[in-house]
Amino acid sequence: MTDPTRKPHPCGAWRATPLKPGDLSPEAHWLRNVIRDRGPRLVTLRLNRTAAACLAKALVYGSEAREAGESSGDPKQLDGPIDFQEITTGQTTYERLVKFGQSRNDGDQLFSVVASDKALEDLVKLVHELGGKIASVGPSLRPETISAPNLAVPRAPAVLPLRTEWGEDTVIVAIIDDGIGFAHERFRHGLTETRVEYFWDMSQDRTNNKGTDGLCVGGSFDKDQIDGFLRRFPDNDELLYEASGTIDTSSNRRQSLKFRRAHGTHVLDLATGYDYRNPSERAAAVKRPIIAVQLPSEVISERSDILMVDALRLALDQISEKALELSRQVPGFMDENGKLKKTLPIVVNFSFGTTAGPHDGSSIVEETIAEFLEYYPTNPGNPKCECVLPAGNSHLWRVVARLEVQEDGTIESLPWRVSSNDKTSSYLHIWLPEASDNDDPQIRLSLKPPLDCAPCGLSELGSHVDWLPEGKTNEHYARAGIYHRIVHQPAGGQREQITVALRPTENDGDLDAETSPAGIWRLDFENIGLAPGTVIDVRIRRDDSLIGQRPTGRQSYFDHPGHRRFEPDTGRIRVDACKEQSPVTRLGTLNGYVHATGPHDPVIVGGYRRSDGEMADYSSSGSLTGKKKEPTLSAVSEEGAYHRGVIAAGTRSGSAVIQNGTSVSTPVITRFLADFIAEGRDRAALVELVRTTDAGGLYGPRGYYKDPDCNGANCEDPGCRRLYCFRRGAGRLFSDQIPPHRRRIDH
Repeated sequence: MTDPTRKPHPCGAWRATPLKPGDLSPEAHWLRNVIRDRGPRLVTLRLNRTAAACLAKALVYGSEAREAGESSGDPKQLDGPIDFQEITTGQTTYERLVKFGQSRNDGDQLFSVVASDKALEDLVKLVHELGGKIASVGPSLRPETISAPNLAVPRAPAVLPLRTEWGEDTVIVAIIDDGIGFAHERFRHGLTETRVEYFWDMSQDRTNNKGTDGLCVGGSFDKDQIDGFLRRFPDNDELLYEASGTIDTSSNRRQSLKFRRAHGTHVLDLATGYDYRNPSERAAAVKRPIIAVQLPSEVISERSDILMVDALRLALDQISEKALELSRQVPGFMDENGKLKKTLPIVVNFSFGTTAGPHDGSSIVEETIAEFLEYYPTNPGNPKCECVLPAGNSHLWRVVARLEVQEDGTIESLPWRVSSNDKTSSYLHIWLPEASDNDDPQIRLSLKPPLDCAPCGLSELGSHVDWLPEGKTNEHYARAGIYHRIVHQPAGGQREQITVALRPTENDGDLDAETSPAGIWRLDFENIGLAPGTVIDVRIRRDDSLIGQRPTGRQSYFDHPGHRRFEPDTGRIRVDACKEQSPVTRLGTLNGYVHATGPHDPVIVGGYRRSDGEMADYSSSGSLTGKKKEPTLSAVSEEGAYHRGVIAAGTRSGSAVIQNGTSVSTPVITRFLADFIAEGRDRAALVELVRTTDAGGLYGPRGYYKDPDCNGANCEDPGCRRLYCFRRGAGRLFSDQIPPHRRRIDH
């Protein structure tokens, strides 16, 4: 039946517009200019030190007084709230410089700001004039979550009490997630005493919480404030969250703690949940202080994760600051001059992932994680620092394709199926291999929409090509866009890249908005300069709907006729990645956030079934090409084939729920890593123990899963490579002890 509210799709035409050096990233440009998602937002800038000094002067004194150096008296020159931090550049100290300026090896720095929609126009121009660039544009935040910090009165350093229970075996467990029930009994020392030393909710309304620490986004609570709420509501989480402003019952906006289960609460319980009523567990819990950051709801709702980086940067920065603050409270960690001589080690759990991106360590998220892992260990005492991420759940999603240039120079076409009733934009990335400085195009993309009357869109390097309805000339009406550009990598080199963006296939409330046609969009490639054998990566961004919310996104996928989803002899889902019969592949589906490069890589965790030791069907795989990344370890993400998931804390105290995915195997490794670090060991010791020794039941029920001498990505044994190396990593972490959640339920 035809939907009477659905607008027809006249043929229209494609129009090319040159990309300017100061333009936003393709997805940010699409959301801002086509989808018209406006409002104050988080923005990440990349500048060198000289440009940063000029930007600071412009922000503080106004651009017209940049050279004169005279204050205009208005700290909001960009017509929006800006979060500043004092920084010294050369011999001049500028206050109110943007938060989180981190030095990089190449002299550049990444800064995060909050700018209003109007301010963004001026900010883009100003940063481009200074030789910098807008590295990322984050979510459009609700104005009530934002405030300008008090810049006039410096905040006096707090007098911090000593924690005699902390010592060398204390390890901070930090979490960046959504729906973190900070008042849950699993995160307490006692009925009215929390283990959460600091909680920052980036989505919280300023009307409910004025915030601390000069934060410009959301509101935060320290341990004393949370204890105060617990004393008022020791056995009623619901009233506590309402009193703290974490839940607003008068609002119909998405609030994750309203649900029976919440991702962050479940993950934090697996990472560091303890029963304070049990003396042995309470003794262990004392040594695991918690720092928790709840991401903005706007970031979580955008399932493609294109808005993640800016919030992640601020979260890691705040975690670093609070970890140093906690270190000052450990007896013996300060010298006689009041300076830190040791810093507490930290394990950060970040159970999120993405399917697209360069997958080579050059994305802004990967850079952010690499910076954190590089700089935190440089604190006094060279503390250990780990960031634990999931391998991903996209093994069977059909969102990755590898196209190889044939001997005759041709490249196979790809059918991209976009679902109907999709109320969110769909994005596709095409990445060519890294090349030397060459500004000539190597390929050209022809994009054919599903409609018979629709013309093909042809990409042009250095331009974005928009499909406009008949009679329209403004890009605001574009149904589809092709962005063809050269991406310069921070460490040198460059990659040619094409991004395809499609409007939703169904309107979400606005019946006058344009839509894209559902069906198969055909990707045809013209080879201009690629040699035979060259491999092109094609990846579709995540676009599913959030659990517990009304359906919005529907995942698109490659509908290639040669791809086999099921085994022909048994009808079971085909999981084996070495039986691929088309360019669509299960290899290389690893989380796009895990390829950070540097002195210390993040820990990557796959998921397996406890019942038989087999990998979960969805647990993503590494790749045979490129960086050859694979999971570091695997942990339980399913109890069995018919018990889908792992039991852990529900949103309210006393409750337990089931969730699955590599997101829940990740915190299991976080818990083990924290224990190993507390004992004076490290990640390498955990990996080696799992790889080579049975040691107290650390292997799965079937014992060794591969030869300990197997060298992972370089393994020459096809059977080993197919079944193990690229999905399980060094081994399956298995404990024969009763899991904490089982002990709790049995009691």
